[in-house]
Amino acid sequence: MNTFEGVAAVLALLALTVRLAGRQHRLLHLFQLEHYEGARLTLWLRRRGELLAWRELGVVALLFAAAVAASSSGSGWLCGALLLLVTPLGALGVGDWRRPAVKPLVFTGRAKRLFAAALAPPVLLAIAAIALAIAGLTTTTLAVLLALGVLLLAGTPWTLLIANFALGPVQSAINRRYVQRARRSLHEWGPLVVGITGSYGKTTTKFCVGAVLAADRATLLTPESYNSFLGVIRTINEHLQARHRAFVVEMGMFRRGDVAELCELVHPTVGVITAIGPMHLERLGSIEQIAAAKGELLDALPPDGHFVTNADDPRCLELAARATVPVTLFGIDTPERRPAGAHAGGADGSAGAVAAASHTARTPPSKPNQSPQKTAHVQVLARDIRLADGRTHFDLHLDGPDSPPIAVSAGLLGRHNVSNLLAAAAVGRVLDIDPARIAEGLSRVDAPAHRLQPIHNRRAGIVVIDDAYNSNPDGAASALEVLREHPATRRLLVTPGMVELGELEAQLNRRFGEHAGDVCDLVILVGPARTAPIREGLAASGIDPANVRVVRDITEATALLGRLTRAGDVVLFENDLPDTYAEPEGSALPVS
Repeated sequence: MNTFEGVAAVLALLALTVRLAGRQHRLLHLFQLEHYEGARLTLWLRRRGELLAWRELGVVALLFAAAVAASSSGSGWLCGALLLLVTPLGALGVGDWRRPAVKPLVFTGRAKRLFAAALAPPVLLAIAAIALAIAGLTTTTLAVLLALGVLLLAGTPWTLLIANFALGPVQSAINRRYVQRARRSLHEWGPLVVGITGSYGKTTTKFCVGAVLAADRATLLTPESYNSFLGVIRTINEHLQARHRAFVVEMGMFRRGDVAELCELVHPTVGVITAIGPMHLERLGSIEQIAAAKGELLDALPPDGHFVTNADDPRCLELAARATVPVTLFGIDTPERRPAGAHAGGADGSAGAVAAASHTARTPPSKPNQSPQKTAHVQVLARDIRLADGRTHFDLHLDGPDSPPIAVSAGLLGRHNVSNLLAAAAVGRVLDIDPARIAEGLSRVDAPAHRLQPIHNRRAGIVVIDDAYNSNPDGAASALEVLREHPATRRLLVTPGMVELGELEAQLNRRFGEHAGDVCDLVILVGPARTAPIREGLAASGIDPANVRVVRDITEATALLGRLTRAGDVVLFENDLPDTYAEPEGSALPVS
């Protein structure tokens, strides 16, 4: 084998290394989004047909085989067969590395270690190729190198999973050190801990609770959506200080035991469950399992703890019924739900029905960091909800329907956000915070990023309602009602639909489409395959098919909006799926 053939072989293997680096970068990104769960990564790859990239693998194997055959026959085509691979392999690798992402890969210490370990085999192969090319490649050596390259390309996902398994002990040791440090800080400073979980609303509720508590004492919140075990650990180690007298912890859940693990770490005294719905139904299998997973927060509360939950959610009421600690219920009270002679609610397990069977004993004042004392079941209610000047206004009743109303105005939109505000008011009531301070704290709440966040483009005369963070059936319905109530010349919706709803996913998306057709003048659907049930619902609503557009990704949707919008439009962005749900580039758009 001559020098030129050796150089061609080295270039082909270097290009393959670039390709493998790009693919590993993409897989690591998805792995990180799935919280480093191997089963979730392989499920995603299997669904997309990418567990083995057959077409790419076949082309590479064919050209490599041709190169070996050319080398052994002395036909002189070896260089050509190898060089045919250099540009496309390199381009694919660079393309995967630079692929646009909703939430880009973050090269944490763990991600760096995984990436280095997963790339070690192809890098070693490239180094071996260079060394052997200098020494003089034989046909047999070339065949072995190219065969190993094909195997590495075929086994890219497993290389990453094996690297994760091999580095498990190292990661566990690092995690233990962080956990021990966090436990010491919590033990030394002893803040009152409020734990918040739920199928939806927990992040917004966290900010609402934080605003109420901050009006009374120094309070730390887990930032953004830091709701995993390691996210909470990081918050404690980087932000918790001796001055903090309260710590509000959002508790995420992907499987049974996640909430219990967080509770064992932070030991909440007050537990808040916002709602129980079909989010993560695909992961847990049934709504009962979801309720049990969320209920781990209630089970972890100490005897002097307090449970706060949603009286308008039947499954939350079921949890409240089995509580062994005092319970405070919150709910929205409307006149049409009151039976004759009742102060509020109805016999359907709603706020008023529970209020009729409860009394309103108050707790004595407590010190800022003191645990709440036991109380009877009480009601924290909202009445006369109205939207004005981009804010939500309502009357707050802290001690049942007969208690004096307190005027509240908050920068959140939608009735479902009133429930989040009520949860915070209930926590304030449990901790005996002055009602005026509770109202003051709620008035400071603005929409968190991407959660019904109004964005005004005054120059273009357009309002964007950004509700892109994680959609669920109740939240999506509430967002559409906010869009309906907002003054507008036209109402537009951009959405990829809802995911992780298990067997109900198609049905719930179809219902979402029917609702959207009743509200919207124009709908842009993101992802042709995934949004097919929404299109069915839109068609059933009677919307003009010309007013339903389908695009492949959010980039196309944004470009289309730029051409379609005009002054007076209000645009709702409902959900923005993570990169794990991006549809393959070959997905066909429906013919209109």
